[in-house]
Amino acid sequence: MIKVALVGMGRMGREIANELRASYANKVQITACIDQAQGSYEGMSILSADKLESALKGVDVAIDFTTPAAEPALAERIAKCGVDLVIGTTGMGDGDLAKIRETVKKNAVSAVIAPNFSILVNVHFALARKAAAALKGLNYDFAVFEEHHTGKVDSPSGTARKLAEVVIGEGAAKRINFRGEGKKKHEQGEIDMAVTRTGGMPGYHELRVGGAHGLLNISSLMYSRKEFATGAIESALWLSQNRKPGKTFGMDDVLKL
Repeated sequence: MIKVALVGMGRMGREIANELRASYANKVQITACIDQAQGSYEGMSILSADKLESALKGVDVAIDFTTPAAEPALAERIAKCGVDLVIGTTGMGDGDLAKIRETVKKNAVSAVIAPNFSILVNVHFALARKAAAALKGLNYDFAVFEEHHTGKVDSPSGTARKLAEVVIGEGAAKRINFRGEGKKKHEQGEIDMAVTRTGGMPGYHELRVGGAHGLLNISSLMYSRKEFATGAIESALWLSQNRKPGKTFGMDDVLKL
């Protein structure tokens, strides 16, 4: 049995709480729920963020889905308490991510950080990597499409950006192009990125690979935030058994991809 604190009780925090109580009650104990303001959810007390340090006493792992503006400082406060982290906050820049990794190292805790905790999406990343490695240098064009609910703030999603970075990392493209209104011819090495926000869509991502005579689509569609919650919980369980002081892991480590 591991003890977990939920930091951030928005849509994802509540989904994780629901899934923990429904499917992981014999493996994980929720010891604290923390958000900006005090409140309650389904009979659980939500503590305000100023009580974070006291709430983390005895906690093994903090599952943290908050905001990009708040995340670096929150991660530092959690790490200083000696608590390992699972961080699913999206929209952070490279500088903030580097700062969090340094915080993890400095405080000798462990972390799993991912732009998307869906198990299916992380397999999507692995398939994208294989496609990019196989097709680089063969005159194929790559593009990324993503669609989310109207409440999602960051654009493009961290997942869409990660798909593009996977392709670039394999040398199959050079840069992301956010194509908008105008007159601009596609240039070799660009990955066109398209973003939409509609209704309550939990998340759709597609890597499209086009050649002169054929098209390959690698896509993932989420029906529910429960998919992301399961991945975050499984990451916390994995981290409790595989922690290395100062080490930051990704979902590829958790899933052995």
